[in-house]
Amino acid sequence: MAIILASHLGRPKGAPSPEFSLAPIRNRLEELLKTKIEFVPIALAISHAESNALKDGEILLLENLRFHKEEEANILIFLSNLPRLQKYMLTMLRAAHRAHASIEGITHYLNIKTADI
Repeated sequence: MAIILASHLGRPKGAPSPEFSLAPIRNRLEELLKTKIEFVPIALAISHAESNALKDGEILLLENLRFHKEEEANILIFLSNLPRLQKYMLTMLRAAHRAHASIEGITHYLNIKTADI
């Protein structure tokens, strides 16, 4: 299975901001996981076909979703432009209460299963 990582960092107010880029996160993840991680500098720049073509074990990191105003506004069309997800795991517990597209909106598109960990 391929992995697509998406996250928030800071409060860039719906526009790209170098200090809130996830690029340094990618570098650190590569060190920790000892594997190459592809980075998409604009979260919407990868097509559905490209994301579906990822091979087992490949990891892709999307740039900060909050660089798009549609994320915080929970505009569902934004989700349809993100790479298609087969499975979804919410790990941003500090933001889980927010009605953002990648947190609340996505639940309208996926068959969500939850488990207590």
